[in-house]
Amino acid sequence: MDEDEKQFQIALSFVDLIGPVIGRALVEYCGSARAVFKEKSHLIAKVPGMGRERVNALRSSQVWHRAEKELRYCLENNIEILFFNQEGFPRRLRRCPDSPTLLYCKGLCDLNPPYTVAVVGTRSETSYGRSATQKLIKDWALFQPLIISGLALGVDTTAHQQALENNLPTAAVLGHGLDRIYPRKNASLAKSISEAGILITEFPSGTNPDAVNFPRRNRIVAGMSDATVVIEAAAKGGALITGQIAASYQRDVFALPGRISDAKSAGCLALIKNNEAHVLTQPQDVPDLLGWTSSGEEVNRQIEIPIDLSTEEAQIITQLSEGGLPVDVLSAKTGFPISQLFVLLTGLELRGIIRSRPGKKYELS
Repeated sequence: MDEDEKQFQIALSFVDLIGPVIGRALVEYCGSARAVFKEKSHLIAKVPGMGRERVNALRSSQVWHRAEKELRYCLENNIEILFFNQEGFPRRLRRCPDSPTLLYCKGLCDLNPPYTVAVVGTRSETSYGRSATQKLIKDWALFQPLIISGLALGVDTTAHQQALENNLPTAAVLGHGLDRIYPRKNASLAKSISEAGILITEFPSGTNPDAVNFPRRNRIVAGMSDATVVIEAAAKGGALITGQIAASYQRDVFALPGRISDAKSAGCLALIKNNEAHVLTQPQDVPDLLGWTSSGEEVNRQIEIPIDLSTEEAQIITQLSEGGLPVDVLSAKTGFPISQLFVLLTGLELRGIIRSRPGKKYELS
């Protein structure tokens, strides 16, 4: 992709009043970021959510100058720019309604591997939380998942370190620009991740690690992952928010139980109590629930498709013919709302054509 289009993509992310939802709608309407800026104002105004104020913001020359400066910084520092409609953009994240339009990435790592899991928790982890994180990731090494976390002190740090020690890819999602590292204590770890994994942020250079940025960071952590594992979390805090965001995306959440008297386990126990998370008792719980298989393991079988299917049912069977899928993925692929999809899936399951699996997945029987 040419640098000119990249600059238009960055510029779109800089426009005041235009967030990710409207930004994606504009690109889908016009065909590209460049086309958004070249389109006539009266036509742009037809896009849902746009109005005169947003159209005027789109015409700001300041946006273009900022984008030019940011592109130059990225080129000089080997930072990759991933736009939401590019092949390399995390497809799991793209399916989220509030997915960012653009990510800045430093490192080399496949963001669309077979398996991804987020591991998050308190910044003041206990020895119990640390040993649990180490055990989990060590045992998952057989499946080669991408380990995703937020580079914070505590559980996040342990998760990244353990991934690196076990030769697993790891992605650190940041709440600031790539021209700085927060916390500064993790600068060395961040360098190691950029060399063996990847640093990711939606924030341009010059963005400070302000508190308001971290909930936005957390939604990317949850959105990139098949499941989010909460190791230790207080009754309020970022790890708990990440777990709740994952649940809202219809992704699986696991919580490590702890003593009822332990404040650092209050968030995990709340997730379990509110049926927002599975109880995590052993490392194998995650692969079992998500249907992971070890590298190189293949299953080949003949599939006999019934002839008395409705058009909608046939569409579902076609999508499941290559393997089981989570409900949210199936909804995205078929275009059926979740409510309609569940009715169709229930009918197919009662007829013995498909079967449900743990982790909100369905597969052919």
